[in-house]
Amino acid sequence: ITSGESCKRWINRPVPNLEEARRSLDRVIQNSARVSDVITCIRALSRQSEVQRKVEIFDDIVTDALTLMQHDIALHDVRTHAQLGAPDALIKGDRVQLQQVIINLIINACQAMANVHDRARVLRIHTSVQQDEAVLEIADSGIGIAEDILPSLFDPFFTTKPTGLGMGLSICRSIIEFHGGRIWVNSNEGLGTQFMFAIALNSLRLEK
Repeated sequence: ITSGESCKRWINRPVPNLEEARRSLDRVIQNSARVSDVITCIRALSRQSEVQRKVEIFDDIVTDALTLMQHDIALHDVRTHAQLGAPDALIKGDRVQLQQVIINLIINACQAMANVHDRARVLRIHTSVQQDEAVLEIADSGIGIAEDILPSLFDPFFTTKPTGLGMGLSICRSIIEFHGGRIWVNSNEGLGTQFMFAIALNSLRLEK
């Protein structure tokens, strides 16, 4: 929707900027294709179907998801600080599903900083290898989450948003657990929130 509205604005200018309009349309097409892939994966997950898993480079999955979200991050006036420290880490999983988890966590982080006006809105994305796991940390500089709410965040239909469905984090947990991993959250009220997930490393070589 945002890209479609941007396209209209570029076209409706006194001198239409067709190059920017084309870029907006490219984003519409790209993200529409992703929506289709995501829905297919979530349907498979809900049916407990066997999803095609491949050996993937963990940092590449994170990088691609971050690239897809750059436009949305900019719209929220958020500065990204990425530190990818697992360049050789291989995991076995479904790329689209894992990217959907990352995208959902990035969206949540940006929304958590929407009302921050007294300091920089910073999104910190950090990957690392800890013991035998590839670990991703996504942290915001928002207002944090109340301690009594933290245990319920991943429950289906639990939401702190007026128009939320309460399914995003529940689906994230299902996807990570489907991959044999774990996901958790740390928060300091008033100082931001940190979501992390970890997936076991894979010892197999990358499939060509």
